[in-house]
Amino acid sequence: MFFTGISDEAGQAINIQIKAHKELGWQHLELRMVDGVNITALPEDQFDNVYRHVTEAGMKVSCFGGAIANWARVLDAVQGARLLIKSAHLGDDAARSQLMDRLTRAGIRREQVALRGRAPDYADHLRFFAEADVLLDTYPHNGTTISCESLWMGTPLITCAGPCHLSRTGASILTAAGFPELIATSQQQFVAIACALALDRPRLKELRRTLRPRMAASPLCDVPRFCRNLESALLGVWEQVKARSTPQA
Repeated sequence: MFFTGISDEAGQAINIQIKAHKELGWQHLELRMVDGVNITALPEDQFDNVYRHVTEAGMKVSCFGGAIANWARVLDAVQGARLLIKSAHLGDDAARSQLMDRLTRAGIRREQVALRGRAPDYADHLRFFAEADVLLDTYPHNGTTISCESLWMGTPLITCAGPCHLSRTGASILTAAGFPELIATSQQQFVAIACALALDRPRLKELRRTLRPRMAASPLCDVPRFCRNLESALLGVWEQVKARSTPQA
């Protein structure tokens, strides 16, 4: 059986995963790419009346799903930080209760958390980022679309690169967009990067202003370049198939 993975260098799984596939009798064809609503002010600069109770110490951190232990460490380290979690599933009372129980067991206080369900439309979904200073990527299954939306709306993404492709999509996006400094390689480093950025208000304001134009000018949004690289990669896979299919003399 053949299996093919498409990724850039940052998103490529480490060798242990490929070795496991080969032990199952699968043949690996490596296909690796060469390249991996208006933005608003930061929340505390625009929601003084509505959100003073959650931004009094200056910071909210937005996360979707994932590594609850890391969220707890960030909230513990950044005074006044709050966790804003948005998911379509959180429109269900049972799902909200279950998630809140998991959060409190990890040491996160209920008053530190705001839960949001599905937005009524896509424009409202994008306006959600106006309420967030930082997006913490999920782990071990990284975000993809939400990560790109976050960068486009001026909210920096922090990710932790794991051993498999599903835990490296955040690294792929940030590498292609030109922000490798926001990629952690351990859970401890992930927390350290998140805390440092949360406390650096001048840098957050600069990123709010520059993320979208930098992303638009990066390989991440260069469609012709992506197509050329994908075409070249597919042709390379075809050459691998032909070479393996040729009878040995």
